[in-house]
Amino acid sequence: MSSSETESDGEPKKKRTCNPTKYKRNVIKNSKVKGQAHTNYRGKQIAPRSTGENCRCKKECFANFNQDDMDFCISKMNCFSTENEQDIFLQTLIDKSDIKQRRPRKENATQRQNAFQFYVLKQTDKVKVCKKAFISLYGITEARVRRLCDLLNEGKIPIDKRGCHPKANTVPPEICQKIHEHILSFPRKKTHYAGKDIDYLDARLDVKKMHLMFNEKYPDLNVKYKFYLQYFNENFSLRFGRPQVDTCITCEELSTKIKQSNLSENAKRSVVAQLMIHKRRAKKFYNKISSVQDLCKERDDVAAITFDFIQNLPLPHIPIQNIFYLRQLWVNCFGIKDLKTGKSTFYMYHEGIANKGANEDQKKLFAPSTYMSFQYDSDRKGTIIAEEYIDGLIKHSFSLIKKIITSISLPSTKAYDLKVPINKKKIDDLKQVEDSILEEHMPFYNNIFSWPTAIVENNPDENDGEYDYVP
Repeated sequence: MSSSETESDGEPKKKRTCNPTKYKRNVIKNSKVKGQAHTNYRGKQIAPRSTGENCRCKKECFANFNQDDMDFCISKMNCFSTENEQDIFLQTLIDKSDIKQRRPRKENATQRQNAFQFYVLKQTDKVKVCKKAFISLYGITEARVRRLCDLLNEGKIPIDKRGCHPKANTVPPEICQKIHEHILSFPRKKTHYAGKDIDYLDARLDVKKMHLMFNEKYPDLNVKYKFYLQYFNENFSLRFGRPQVDTCITCEELSTKIKQSNLSENAKRSVVAQLMIHKRRAKKFYNKISSVQDLCKERDDVAAITFDFIQNLPLPHIPIQNIFYLRQLWVNCFGIKDLKTGKSTFYMYHEGIANKGANEDQKKLFAPSTYMSFQYDSDRKGTIIAEEYIDGLIKHSFSLIKKIITSISLPSTKAYDLKVPINKKKIDDLKQVEDSILEEHMPFYNNIFSWPTAIVENNPDENDGEYDYVP
């Protein structure tokens, strides 16, 4: 058994996570700030921060501090989390003053502009010390003190600029601007049914195709795919294809069964096979639409349409809290698309005009509604071929000319002659928010308020129950 098979049979490995605190450069930087023992980049062992040698000056600065005071100075330096905080603290203990008297020096000798006094915190008091004692008590270097004094002369706050220089392989901002403009050039769409507005690009696109198109447009820039992908992810929140708001119920049911722990291996394989077949049929469906659409463009004697119900819309759509607790009027949206011209037609009607489907008598009469696709047989005139699935093995033929025993008669009467009564409780709920409806929309709702009502006996939330009609 190979190693790949062993890993696939066992539990899936946890995805590795980024932990910057364990990076070598960050470990060394934090150890230096905290004054801890560590190994530097050259492999040299660095001792922890400690008090330096006695200054041995005529002021005898060390005589004013005992061991507890010295430990306090070291612990004060180690309590800061960044070097910037340490530098600001040390700079507050340095005072600048003008030089009162100058002694004669050699010609062309540089003269100091200011004199500096150094102080050390002894619990809550500041004790004046010499420069060497200041360096020793806080465990710092002379170069660091010299830098703080120069910044104090210039009136600047100490800022650690190490690691902030631009990298040698940094992409110029002009190229980043062209990448940004190229991504914005693609048309974006917005979702209609999601809780928030989500921008998405065409489903036929992906980042790799966009990168190839960018290189074709700017062949001299030589932008790598890795950088293009990184810029896309860091600066844009775009998706490819419409977000799946109304997902397939079959996919959800089968995916849930596969995740069940009490399912046997044979049953799980059966469910996996069903899901695979279902997805392949769905893929055939979309491939069939694409092929028929291309065929319609190539031939003038071929036409095709697709139709489906879109997500129902509730009315009224007003931003008040009470609307979430009340029944709303549902509006059905039925769309028909002409694959030859690419135009779509939408029919919108509320539940008082008609239900979403045909009545029970017409459902039994119109048997072909159970099939998925219909094709006209050009070799056999008047014959329609129906399939339960796209490119399915079982095909059913229906003749529209010859009289056969199992003849199919299309409905010739309207499914709903009169107004469909609306649930009375729903009308009462709509009247509760009448004051929040815009005045220009009130003629529509006044018509709804005068609509015939019905009392639903079985389920007050559905419209297909038994009605006690109230004239």
